[in-house]
Amino acid sequence: MYVLYRSALTRKKLVLPSLKEISLVGNNIMKKSHYRAHLIFANKSLEIIDEKPVTDDEREKAEVTCFRYSFTEIKGPGERT
Repeated sequence: MYVLYRSALTRKKLVLPSLKEISLVGNNIMKKSHYRAHLIFANKSLEIIDEKPVTDDEREKAEVTCFRYSFTEIKGPGERT
């Protein structure tokens, strides 16, 4: 099992192709909206997150959520939205 820190999930694109299970219990990342969806979207091999199985329905919703989210990027200084 891997335990990842907040910075690894929020500041870098985290892709671990053989990752099957992850526990973020007690980590502040759990307070972020759609954190499970982002993990599922980036790591297709995940089967369990925080001791809860990843369902097919959750995978479908992650695709929609993260696809939509990818178009809502924060613009840098001087860039227009």
